[in-house]
Amino acid sequence: MSKLLFLLFILSSSSFADTTYIYKGKDGTLWFGDKGATTRIGDVVNLGIYGRAPAVAVANCHNEKQNSRNYIAHIKKAAQKYKVDYYLIKAVIKTESCFDHKAVSRVGAQGLMQLMPKTASYLGVKKVFNPKDNIMGGTKYLKKLLGQFNQNTKWALAAYNAGPTAVIKYNGIPPYKETKRYVKKVLSAYKQYAQ
Repeated sequence: MSKLLFLLFILSSSSFADTTYIYKGKDGTLWFGDKGATTRIGDVVNLGIYGRAPAVAVANCHNEKQNSRNYIAHIKKAAQKYKVDYYLIKAVIKTESCFDHKAVSRVGAQGLMQLMPKTASYLGVKKVFNPKDNIMGGTKYLKKLLGQFNQNTKWALAAYNAGPTAVIKYNGIPPYKETKRYVKKVLSAYKQYAQ
């Protein structure tokens, strides 16, 4: 079986979000993505691992434990500074970027906690790909959302994904498949980490 047919088989038999497109670069590199977005990968990666959207940067969830160790100190400092649950921050990072500090989504969210440029600017994050700055900024934003929604974790996570306006509009988790999936993924990762 050719590599392309094998990859197509893997993709068709896995649970991916929406339609998956495959592109072949001039150098023969295969690119995967959804809705016209592309994701360059080395291994077959579940394109549904991102809360927001598949990232443009290389993401390797196979090394999640190893990669997450690099950020433990930053996550602990952010958790202490903003009084946000350490495991919740870690679960958001896993869902957003799978601990890839260079991740960029198809809509432009950047870094470990996938901050949009305007959000990063609002939070005072100058170096969005700097792990410490990104984690501090993302945690500050999560703290703000938790406060805005009376410590309702599900609503805060929905707002982190879809924006607070959407949560206010629907008085709860918006009826967006991606946002519902995102909240479930974060809470599942949180439960796994908190055990």
